[in-house]
Amino acid sequence: MSALRVCMFGRFEVSAGADRSVLEGRRQRELLAFLLLHRGHPWPREMLVDSIWGEGESEQLHKALRQSLWKLQSGVDLHNGALLAVDAEFVVVSPKCQLWLDIAEFEAAHAAAKGRPGVALDDATAERLQAASALYRGDLLEGWYVDWCMSERERLLGLHIEILNKLSAWCAARGRYADGLAYCYAALQHDSAHERSHRHMMRLHHLAGDRCAAIRQYQHCVQVMRDEMDVPPDARTVDLYAQIVSDALGRTASEFDEAPAADRDTQAADLAAEVLRLKARLSAIEGRIGLV
Repeated sequence: MSALRVCMFGRFEVSAGADRSVLEGRRQRELLAFLLLHRGHPWPREMLVDSIWGEGESEQLHKALRQSLWKLQSGVDLHNGALLAVDAEFVVVSPKCQLWLDIAEFEAAHAAAKGRPGVALDDATAERLQAASALYRGDLLEGWYVDWCMSERERLLGLHIEILNKLSAWCAARGRYADGLAYCYAALQHDSAHERSHRHMMRLHHLAGDRCAAIRQYQHCVQVMRDEMDVPPDARTVDLYAQIVSDALGRTASEFDEAPAADRDTQAADLAAEVLRLKARLSAIEGRIGLV
């Protein structure tokens, strides 16, 4: 019995045991990716048609959906039951399907550390975050430019940067400054104007005893913020710089700033995703009672 294994970070890949299903049909791949991205929520057929196929003659589009659902069910050999639970109105990934999904593992690791500062992480949680970061082989569904995945791509990138910053703080608390700087560098490769990552790098250079590198990092931050955002660094960044220049900054990792803004960002993204799901449910309810 083989679990279905799906990778959605970077190139979309589907496999079951030693057998790899390439799912040659573009619509099949999009349909499966959409359902996995919004797993756990039954989706009205009408919403799936609108999201994947867009506008067109209704009967033809619903026929295309039926064909794609059939091909998905028969084309992915799970050896352990149906991939999807389907009825006349809704489609959802079956809870009985044995499924390994990289974004699910990634999100579970992030949730396990949510609200906990990186400097206070236990080693087991930090190792789980390291494994989650390694799953991020590239942006969600890299190379896909369909509307329904763009906001999720940004949300998951935000989670990855948050994980990298927690790991940089965890390394700082253990005196592993070079490793911490590597995590900061990785975060800035994804978002060069991410100020928290710049501040972490400044602190790590300072903790490592390299005040000149910390000052250069601040100067680099100022340049990037001006070039990309046309704004100056915020007050926390400027204050940190002033403490470094005056040699008034303590040499402990306890003051790493991490959680509040990042948590607000992810909460906002989660809320946006929930709004999309509620709209889908409302559309289905309105259809049942004849409002549309």
